[in-house]
Amino acid sequence: MIRFAEMTAPAGVMVPEQRSDMFWEGMWRASATTSWLTVPSIRKAVSAGALRMPADMTPSNERPLRNAGSAQRRCALLAAARMWGSLTLEQASTITGWPVSTLTRDAKCLLRAGLIDVGAPEVTSVRGWSWKPTTLVTAGRESDVREHVADLTWPMRLAVTADRPWEKASASARHNALTTELCLRAATWLEVPFVAGEMLSGADDLFGTGVGETAVAWTKCADATIMRADGVRIAVETTASAGPSLDRKASGWAQLLASRPTAGVIVLFLVAQPVDASTTGLIRKVRRAVSEAVRTHPGPISAPVANRMTVANWTDWFPQRCTLSRDILALRAMRWSYGAQRWTPVDLMTMQCRGGCTSAIEASGLLAGVPWWLRRDWLDPMAPLMRSYGASLEHAETRFGTSDYPELLRTAASAFASRRLSRSEQRAAHH
Repeated sequence: MIRFAEMTAPAGVMVPEQRSDMFWEGMWRASATTSWLTVPSIRKAVSAGALRMPADMTPSNERPLRNAGSAQRRCALLAAARMWGSLTLEQASTITGWPVSTLTRDAKCLLRAGLIDVGAPEVTSVRGWSWKPTTLVTAGRESDVREHVADLTWPMRLAVTADRPWEKASASARHNALTTELCLRAATWLEVPFVAGEMLSGADDLFGTGVGETAVAWTKCADATIMRADGVRIAVETTASAGPSLDRKASGWAQLLASRPTAGVIVLFLVAQPVDASTTGLIRKVRRAVSEAVRTHPGPISAPVANRMTVANWTDWFPQRCTLSRDILALRAMRWSYGAQRWTPVDLMTMQCRGGCTSAIEASGLLAGVPWWLRRDWLDPMAPLMRSYGASLEHAETRFGTSDYPELLRTAASAFASRRLSRSEQRAAHH
């Protein structure tokens, strides 16, 4: 086993040991649910006089995305919530590069305006509420967010929404937080070029128009995507229980893999049972669902589905608090072998898989929900708007200096790079 502290990380990145180990610290128990403070319920209770909120959490009509000085930062927090469904403030700090203390103030502002809901992994109430690095944030409802998003310039709107319809998170807070943490650890340790949450992990993103192919009608989304350097995408399905949907999910992914053998996609079912679960058979149930799916949809001989449907256990990768096994460094998982008629190990970071697509890397600088050190500022977000005028705005040297976009027209990557975290800000971002 290796301690988190023994691992290296890119400069300035909040390393995993500086965040809570939410799996082993038991932040969610088997029967526990997240305590959410939702904007509609707060507003109704306050207007009825049944509840008084602290001044910095009382609903208001403010427009927090109109302030040029703080709009980029607040949009970054909102983008992280939209990309990953829900995540902790310390995870958002890692993704955006802004200190937790600063994002906490922004979260209060966005909560007052109805742009986010906030939650706690432990049972709490409004009167017992306290803000912590593990406080959860999730994007608000489309009806509350619509008018605020309309205040944004096109590049900032693109950074938050990726030009996608606004949707609430579909999975539980534990589910989302663990998936986000896995992707942050992969982005920190494995030198992957791109990771994305549920917002950009739909079947169509992986198999259809997202990679230049025909559209995929299936609306299922993976929980996240981890991209290898060769463009092969690992679609992560975090699994905490074996409900009726497990078989449907396994069958759906197998069917897609069978119908598109050159898509360059590997599906990973990551088993993450609560630490106090009453049963220990989830890994067997997941393997059974996956093996049944690949038998039903075997795919072509040249690209069998069984090779690209894999299962891993969180505790095999992270056996104790703030420790990892060497298996995570290769993303070692298990897949069903027809020849051996048993489950055999495979390293997802190096296994052969054709059809990789790296186009998402070029657009990573447009998206504020992608970890800041992975963003590549290669695309001009204003180009589609300027093309109709036969003009472009580009970096240029003049006798007055270098011309550039104003801050509110910059991409997520270039706006962050221009700010250049000072050493004191980097240290603050780690706490």
